Amino acid sequence: MRNCQLLVSFRNQERFNAVIGLLKKFEAECRHLDFAEQERITNEWGQGITAVEPAREVPEVNRCILSCEGRGNTKSVSVILRGNSPYAQTGVFGAEAARRVLRRQLLATGFVSPAQAFGARNLIAAQAEEGYLSYEVTSH
Repeated sequence: MRNCQLLVSFRNQERFNAVIGLLKKFEAECRHLDFAEQERITNEWGQGITAVEPAREVPEVNRCILSCEGRGNTKSVSVILRGNSPYAQTGVFGAEAARRVLRRQLLATGFVSPAQAFGARNLIAAQAEEGYLSYEVTSH
């Protein structure tokens, strides 16, 4: 890979900016503290931000679109993933990983990404099978 760009959009800009503010505050006020004190302070900050956990698995609200473009000299490919319920997706990834380990279907071992260990297409297919993800691939 020679060039990679990542663009992210967050719906709640006020919350996003508040998190960025806390990161800056941490660097300015807490970086020099020991781990235990950093943990205490950041836990306190977190409890102040979210007193009650928001509903996470509402597919109509918790949705995402991921778009990836790959390009060579004369050809390209576009991949679009449409998903929902990110916490449930995490569970599916874990279950699929366990299933593949038990079936001895590892593609790689050691310090590797889930895609390397289990196959990116296999992981995406597991999400699609559970209804958390759809995808389309277009070659140009």
